[in-house]
Amino acid sequence: MRYRDATDADGDAVAAIIEAVFGEYDGCTFNRAAEFPDLDHVASAFADHEGGFWLAEDDAGRAVGCIGITRTADPDTFELHRLYVLPHARGTGASARLLAQAIRHAREHGAHRIILWTDTRFHAGQRFYERHGFVRLPGTRVLDDESMSQEYRYVLSLDAACPAGSALSASRSSRSPSADAGCGWPLRSIHGRHRTAAPRH
Repeated sequence: MRYRDATDADGDAVAAIIEAVFGEYDGCTFNRAAEFPDLDHVASAFADHEGGFWLAEDDAGRAVGCIGITRTADPDTFELHRLYVLPHARGTGASARLLAQAIRHAREHGAHRIILWTDTRFHAGQRFYERHGFVRLPGTRVLDDESMSQEYRYVLSLDAACPAGSALSASRSSRSPSADAGCGWPLRSIHGRHRTAAPRH
């Protein structure tokens, strides 16, 4: 597995990943034009919010996973977006590697916490985040989208003790994801949608 920064030309590859993952869940509808217009310039859209977007690629150079992060209106807080991986690439550790890179970016930009929203149906994803130190907050939000999504909110304190073997711990390494040998993503991907000027999940 290889890891790299996304470019604006990667929108179609990211869209294909998201659409494939949505197809695994009843009622999840992928509407790129209506809900993911930033995929037409994915790297710039995230960079415009002091964030980043990264891809995991297989040995043939095909994009198999992605993640993004942006700064929120709170300067101490970043928001995680679009942690997805294709089914055949799961079980390789890529999810933790992608998450560690997103956490590293937030740390380097002075963040003290990361938030995310994830669909209530994605139980494996919730377990993944909790293993990596995210804490679920009370309540849910309901989105007016084609998938009729209901989401949980999670928060990760970047000042907290690191769970053993977590992406939070790995993010403190100075190594970049491109310098790492691939590990992989052991879980199903997660999706949500972000309804501000920043890119949606």
